[in-house]
Amino acid sequence: MEIIYTNSFENLANGGEITVNNVDGSKNVFSVGSGNFRDAYNLLQNLWNVKLRRTKRDAAQEEDDEKKKKELREKYARGEIPDATPEETEAFRLHQEQKRAKKLQEEKDAASATPAPPATPTPPPGPPPTSTPSTVTPAPSVPTPASSPAPPSTPTPAPPPSTPTPAPAPTVIPSSASSPAPAQPSPAPAAAPATPTPTPVNTTVVSTHVGPQMTALMSWIENERKLREKEISKFNETHLKITEKSLKHGSEQMERFLSSVEEGSKRTEKLLETGNTQMNNFLVTIEEGSKRTEKLLADLIAGQKALSTEAKRATNQLRSSSTAGLSEHQYKKYGFSFDYDALIERIVLKIDKLRISDIEFSAGLAYFCGFIPDVPLSQTFNYATYKIDFFNNSTAMYVYSDVIQPTIVADKKTQLLRVVPASVDVNSVQAVVFSPIRYFPVNTEKIDCIKIDICNEFGENIKFHYGSTICTLNFVKIA
Repeated sequence: MEIIYTNSFENLANGGEITVNNVDGSKNVFSVGSGNFRDAYNLLQNLWNVKLRRTKRDAAQEEDDEKKKKELREKYARGEIPDATPEETEAFRLHQEQKRAKKLQEEKDAASATPAPPATPTPPPGPPPTSTPSTVTPAPSVPTPASSPAPPSTPTPAPPPSTPTPAPAPTVIPSSASSPAPAQPSPAPAAAPATPTPTPVNTTVVSTHVGPQMTALMSWIENERKLREKEISKFNETHLKITEKSLKHGSEQMERFLSSVEEGSKRTEKLLETGNTQMNNFLVTIEEGSKRTEKLLADLIAGQKALSTEAKRATNQLRSSSTAGLSEHQYKKYGFSFDYDALIERIVLKIDKLRISDIEFSAGLAYFCGFIPDVPLSQTFNYATYKIDFFNNSTAMYVYSDVIQPTIVADKKTQLLRVVPASVDVNSVQAVVFSPIRYFPVNTEKIDCIKIDICNEFGENIKFHYGSTICTLNFVKIA
């Protein structure tokens, strides 16, 4: 990106106001025009051309005030009103300062007259207030001393016993070893049951039948084992053939894939080589064009500076003969005038103390002229505290475009292209070429027009009085 602009933008964009507080209590407000002021005498010319924006009073009262002022001037010219002594001047100054302080205090009191919401009262220091406790009847508790035994637990009643099923009474055979029974008549002994005789097993017949069956079973098991081994062997052979065929097919596919990757790598290398060659040629073309542009701009700037130097010299010669008359005219007309002390490089404000009590500047105008903002000027000769700030706290220009995607700048996203440093050389042509070139993504597929905004650090559009501003953007297609 590169930008070419004429240094004619306004450093006092919004102008300013001068408030004059007169001795009689009236107030006059003067407006100062905006513009591009890169020289102290240009600024003085603008300050000499202030415009009165006073609120009109009653015509009869204004006429009476003019008559009184005229009579005072005539008496002073005839010598009837002596010059004030230093003590009187100091007393008058103190009186004016007290009056001004009283007025400021009244304004502050009026501003703070709005009743504030009642604040929550703060309790006085001391012990916290005793609250009335609510009556709570405590539940009676029976103390259990450690030495007293615990009360016996109530045993759980066991379930009623189930009625057992009576078992048949066993037959008791009396013997001589048992305890003697009561004397009863002995019954007659019962006869012992007869024991059955076991039937003998014919082992010869069993062995004769089991032998052929076991032989047939073993033969069947052997046949089954051979059949299973044959099937397993056949399955293994088939599985091995299928595996070999799959491995062969997979290796063929892998070879074809590796061959495709190798061909793709060769094509990619060729495309990269071609792209690098084209990019190198493009960069060489840009570098040659930048050198030519810089040379042309250097010649143009040198010629512009030579013309500007001659113009400044001629202008200063004319100003030196006309500034005294303009300053004196402003002093007689309004009671104050501006001048510039080239030795200390400060603006000087002269006030007619017979007509004016003090003068106040708006914040922006006070800062630009070198005065402290919000401080009234009440001396006869008031010198600026600082030099004129021709940049007016604006040392850079911010270039925005609506065709790029927003990027992060500080704590937000904006469409900021570049930050261009501002120059103090008035009426000069400035050229800024950025290297290396920075590229931003485009936020649209079709571009009908491109909008460029040039703002200051406060986001306000910079106003150019004259000249052309050229902004060159480079677009690169991404494959």
